[in-house]
Amino acid sequence: MKRLSEKDLGERNEMISTLTREAGVIEEAAIAVNEAIAILNERISSYNNTLHNVRDFRDNIVQRMQDHYDEKSEKWRDSDEGSSYQDWVDSWGSADFDDLATIESLDPIEPQDAQELEELDDSVPE
Repeated sequence: MKRLSEKDLGERNEMISTLTREAGVIEEAAIAVNEAIAILNERISSYNNTLHNVRDFRDNIVQRMQDHYDEKSEKWRDSDEGSSYQDWVDSWGSADFDDLATIESLDPIEPQDAQELEELDDSVPE
């Protein structure tokens, strides 16, 4: 065989067309995913801004709790009530409110298989 038959060329062209069409669908889907990721990252940023306020609130509450604790006598602080109070302060102080990480967008997806198939010689090079 020195050359692809007409049937082979037809099949190859059909596959090239299918790959090209499917590549376009993949590229469109990737764009849609990246648009959704951008919206998600906006929501994450908003959430993280609220978390910043939560951390400020927590820190303020803990400071007020600690001030109250510090104003008490040493006898009260050493009591069961004082110990329970300090545990309460510690539980507030150790509450973690870590920011959520944003999501990386997809790299462009540009399948090149149709082009590669099309560039293959259809006959023996001379």
